Amino acid sequence: MKTCSKCKETKPFELFNKNKSKKDGYGHHCKSCILAYRQSNRELYNSYNLKYYSRNKEQYISRNSSRRAKLKEQTPELSYEEKKAVENIYWLAKDLKTITGEDYHVDHIHPLSKGGLHHPDNLQILPSDLNLKKGNKV
Repeated sequence: MKTCSKCKETKPFELFNKNKSKKDGYGHHCKSCILAYRQSNRELYNSYNLKYYSRNKEQYISRNSSRRAKLKEQTPELSYEEKKAVENIYWLAKDLKTITGEDYHVDHIHPLSKGGLHHPDNLQILPSDLNLKKGNKV
């Protein structure tokens, strides 16, 4: 158990950031306090992301293009109905976000990095926090 220096609550170690950042001073804050801070200071984080992008543009583009290439090579020939099903899954995720205000991701049940296909049978909609926790686990 550890006490958060911001909200003064005692919580399990899993609820604290493992990596300490000088910029944020998050080593002693629980994740809920960190999230609240980030949401209230979005402009700071958006400008930080733009600075990161401008400093690492080639690396950023390279990562994204390799992901697009992997997605393309792992997409089988889809029928018209399957293409529409994939499109509808992405639209549904977008609609859920506008209805609930919560972020949703389209997730590959079997990750592309583990040989999963970009096919409607391998797609599901998850809240963003669950999808980010899942990572590339099956």
